[in-house]
Amino acid sequence: MENKVILITGSSSGFGNLTAKTLAMDGHKVYATMKNSEGKNAESAKTLSGIENINVLDLDVTDDNSVNKTVKKIIEAESKIDVVVNNAGITGAGITEAFTIEQVKQIFDVNTLGPLRVIRAVLPQMRKQKSGLIIQISSRAGRVVMPFIGAYTASKFAIEAITQTYSTELQPLGIESVIIEPGDYPTEIINKVLTPEDKGVLSEYGEMARAPEKMFEGFGEMFKNPDAPKPQLIADAVKKLVDMEPGKRPLRTVVDAMFGQVVKELNKASEKSQEEIVKVFSPN
Repeated sequence: MENKVILITGSSSGFGNLTAKTLAMDGHKVYATMKNSEGKNAESAKTLSGIENINVLDLDVTDDNSVNKTVKKIIEAESKIDVVVNNAGITGAGITEAFTIEQVKQIFDVNTLGPLRVIRAVLPQMRKQKSGLIIQISSRAGRVVMPFIGAYTASKFAIEAITQTYSTELQPLGIESVIIEPGDYPTEIINKVLTPEDKGVLSEYGEMARAPEKMFEGFGEMFKNPDAPKPQLIADAVKKLVDMEPGKRPLRTVVDAMFGQVVKELNKASEKSQEEIVKVFSPN
């Protein structure tokens, strides 16, 4: 198997961190990127840097210059980029009305515009080499709407739509664009949840305002269970897609022990309709 040059965003912890280690162990040249690699994420950066086949670079997906500079550095060093894993993300939970517009912009900037910046930065090189694989780490919430995470869900629905559009547009160029849809996993993101800042609005919801907090407390209890789903499953799903023969990769891969079957049924139901729509608008 040919070893690939792989760029991963959001590698300081969680899915990104595990994916970097898994792919490096498989012999691939991994560029594990993260914000603040010399600041709050310095310890994580140091640990990853000590692993064979991993190079750590600073990258902020909300900053055009940061994205372009880092991608350029990789291309100059390797003359190619084979795979991009768009993993960086943030979540927000609370009464949707109480999130300020600035907070919603922040969520979309990371979860939707962030991957777009990275994709735009790598596509010129992928077009040049006539090959490439873009893997978007989405969420069950990219297909199923749930209360109290409205902005997060909307950002994931948006990036799913964009990723699927790229799948059709890039296929003739030898580039694949695919999606992984995780369910709930005990990663560090649960401790970094953005909460609504408009306290005036929250006060109008009474006891309902505490419902999101109770929901996440429930997740916390569930994750204490030894049988809780392991985040490594997402890294393994990425590895499987990387290893697959070009042209054989599914558009969506669901990795969700709790509601996975529901999401798979939704995906299957939409697949035929989507194919018909694409046929109508296809130039061929």
